[in-house]
Amino acid sequence: MDSGHRFQELADHAPVLIWRVGPDMACNYVNVPRLEFTGRPLGEELGEGWYDVIHPEDVDRCRRHFRSAFDLRREFKMDYRLRRHDGVYRWVLDTGRAFFDAQGRFAGYLGSCVDITDRKEAEVRAAQALAEARRALRQRDVLLAEVHHRVKNNLQVILSLIALKARDVQDDDCREALESVGRRVQAIGVIQQELHEDDDVSSIGLLDYINRLLPPLMMIHHGDRAALTVNGENAPIDLATATLMGMILAELTANAFNHAFAAGAGAISVEIGRNQLGRLQITMQDSGPGFGDEARPHGIGLKLVRNLARQGRIEIECERGAGARWTLVLPSERSWASA
Repeated sequence: MDSGHRFQELADHAPVLIWRVGPDMACNYVNVPRLEFTGRPLGEELGEGWYDVIHPEDVDRCRRHFRSAFDLRREFKMDYRLRRHDGVYRWVLDTGRAFFDAQGRFAGYLGSCVDITDRKEAEVRAAQALAEARRALRQRDVLLAEVHHRVKNNLQVILSLIALKARDVQDDDCREALESVGRRVQAIGVIQQELHEDDDVSSIGLLDYINRLLPPLMMIHHGDRAALTVNGENAPIDLATATLMGMILAELTANAFNHAFAAGAGAISVEIGRNQLGRLQITMQDSGPGFGDEARPHGIGLKLVRNLARQGRIEIECERGAGARWTLVLPSERSWASA
């Protein structure tokens, strides 16, 4: 058996559609699987007849692509829709390469087509799913922006009502209580603002969050009286934990300004790290006199801190000594998903 017959026998049993063109770009051979796929006799496939089964929307592009590769004798790949014997168009990936005779003269192109319809349909479904996801994200962003706007406006209304009432009351203790409530409402507004600045609604970097959060919280209490340093790991935490952490830090900041810095300037430092069990740990310390011999720090703000900590399964401890030193241990990251 000569090489030509051996090639044809191999090609006719190949699981792909094989074609060959000569130096004139005219098709001079297709294998049996190609004929079975198109359902056409060999004569209709030869010459330029092989273009007749390419989808009308693809044929001009295919001609240009093939001509460009042919002129440069370079390998090419292109995908297009090819009509099957039942009239259904299937996507194929066509790969062709120039070949040369024994004397090194250009002899034409040899190529093969493989059916990629399943892949193409999967790509279309993926593109549709991506478009739908993007549409849903845009809708989510619009909804979140609207919710954020409404919450901000409602908090402002509450603050205005509190301020009006505080101006009307004559009792100093009552006025101070109302002003304290007003500062807490302001703190809630700051926390809400910081949590909704990021596009990610699943988590937030703890270091970035605290760095952004504490300065405006301090300004509620005329923060130019205190210096701030924040260092440590920018570990991601979920937004529910971040909300509770923000409210706890707001109360501890208020406590520092109301008591530790009552007589003048001071400093607040925050360190973010991990304890021996690998859980995130936040240590917040002020430069005030501390709690002294108090059996247990008390007050409505610190009661609120403990309630918030219990709600978020946050372990909290206050150390005695110079300056109030609070250690907050967050729940393990694994527990956030089940919270």
